[in-house]
Amino acid sequence: PLRLAEPWDNCGILIDAEDKAEVTDGSIFLTNDLTLPVLEEALARNAKLIITYHPRPFAKFKVVQCEDVTQRIVLRCARKGIVVYSPHTCCDNAAGGVNDWLAEPFREGAAEYGTIEAQKNGQEGEGSGRSVTLKTPISLEFAVGLVKKHLKLERLRVAFAEGLLPPGPADQAQQDALKSGQVKRILFQAGAGHGVLAGKGG
Repeated sequence: PLRLAEPWDNCGILIDAEDKAEVTDGSIFLTNDLTLPVLEEALARNAKLIITYHPRPFAKFKVVQCEDVTQRIVLRCARKGIVVYSPHTCCDNAAGGVNDWLAEPFREGAAEYGTIEAQKNGQEGEGSGRSVTLKTPISLEFAVGLVKKHLKLERLRVAFAEGLLPPGPADQAQQDALKSGQVKRILFQAGAGHGVLAGKGG
């Protein structure tokens, strides 16, 4: 539901169609990002509704010109009668949404689990971010392995906070930290997450 969107976000119908009857005659196209090549594919598949996770357009503009890629996408969608909808942070913050999915590998061993910021007047499980406190600490290396397996990734970039690395050459220090570091509490937030995660890591 749109009430779950973050205040800064741009969710819902971003581009509308004048003739709603035409929308029912086409297909529904799902994408992570609405780019020009993605739009070409959607048109080739006779899409009349594009659901894009990341909102495009995002910011307001005073003119609509073909020189700008986003505005060109808006013009083409409008001309073709294509509706564009973005669930973005609504999808992140929903119970059973993206944040819950990201935290899934750690929930079985959790002593505590919940939202970082509960949704005001929301239902149980709705809100920004997820916090997992484990019953038993696990190594950082094992935690990284769980994430890689869950997301089906061959590699995962790990960024260490300043002061957490042991002394020595950087590469060796990072390997040592992976093996020796212990994880008790984990915070999850889809996207950049600074607004939700800042100051919550104590």
